[in-house]
Amino acid sequence: MDREEVFAPDNIRRYAEIGCPELSTPSTATRRAVLRTMGRALTEEAPWPAPEPMLPQRLRHPPYSARDEQRLRSLRLPTRHQQRRLDAVLALGLGAGLWAREYLTATPSDLSTVDGVTQLQVHGTKARQVVVRDRDAQTLQRLAAEYPRENFAGFRASEWDRSRTWNAIRAIDTPTDLRLETERLRSTWLVHHLDRGVHLTVLARHAGLKTTRAFTLLMPFLTEPPEAVTNRHLADLE
Repeated sequence: MDREEVFAPDNIRRYAEIGCPELSTPSTATRRAVLRTMGRALTEEAPWPAPEPMLPQRLRHPPYSARDEQRLRSLRLPTRHQQRRLDAVLALGLGAGLWAREYLTATPSDLSTVDGVTQLQVHGTKARQVVVRDRDAQTLQRLAAEYPRENFAGFRASEWDRSRTWNAIRAIDTPTDLRLETERLRSTWLVHHLDRGVHLTVLARHAGLKTTRAFTLLMPFLTEPPEAVTNRHLADLE
């Protein structure tokens, strides 16, 4: 196969569609652009078309199903240390929707309760207060009582380790078909609140988001309420 065939427009388009599933959408688009640039420079007869439209966005970390969320919450691990870490990660992810790096700094002193509502003060570049789901707030309160001077999950890592959260979480022994991923925990938290009708502006603030792109990507996972219910809301009857 000569270079005219290798760098043919259809070959590059097909490669971008099915040849690199491990890449994110932006990375796939970048690779496609590089190959198209090379193709234009290396070929003389290839029928190059007008620029192609942008690749559609896709969600790389879908939420856990209700069944898998329950499986995670029901896991009982062999050591107290592992169980503590799992409980903390689930409470911070499913209960507060934290970003991965924020798991490292969440401590008992960041909890506060007003009128029965527990909030977590999140530190870092997206500092904010997040209302914690009640069942997970109870877990954090328990961990705070048991380990008042440590971060919730007992993370201990060097500052130079840029994968501290990942290294800590990968030590948690979960079933092979139920990998623990902070991104999926966060997606599950977002979908839970979207299904409950939390206002987008409020949810974005609690999630530390500046755009609604994440909500758009999660739309296929939302549960639509019965038509009779939505019709009454749309008609201002409820």
